[in-house]
Amino acid sequence: MEVELVLESKNDYEYLLFSDATAADMEPRDQTVDFFIRALPRGTSTLRYQLRAEAPGIYKAR
Repeated sequence: MEVELVLESKNDYEYLLFSDATAADMEPRDQTVDFFIRALPRGTSTLRYQLRAEAPGIYKAR
């Protein structure tokens, strides 16, 4: 599954941490995907990443 996060910023920022909750039924120790960003410029930015199902079943995302 590919996930796309769209970030909208009114200011320039430095040293940020973003956490995104993973889909249901993933491993309990991996409930978030964390991004450490050194600089986020003003405007719109996009983060994309891919998830892989670790166990068979039906998955739901928010």
